[in-house]
Amino acid sequence: MLNLSKAPGDFWVLQMAEDGYTVEKFVYREGDYTVWYTLESKSYTVYYEDYMAGKEE
Repeated sequence: MLNLSKAPGDFWVLQMAEDGYTVEKFVYREGDYTVWYTLESKSYTVYYEDYMAGKEE
């Protein structure tokens, strides 16, 4: 998935659904930015260095 998007950062799948296809949690890191995603609450939390830069639910 990351190769197809050509995103320059690192991507880690933390939790998959039982169907084996749905990503429930992931982390994406690019430079000083880190994004945590959770499917259950459909939320993204963005950190710049160690500070929360934004949150979307």
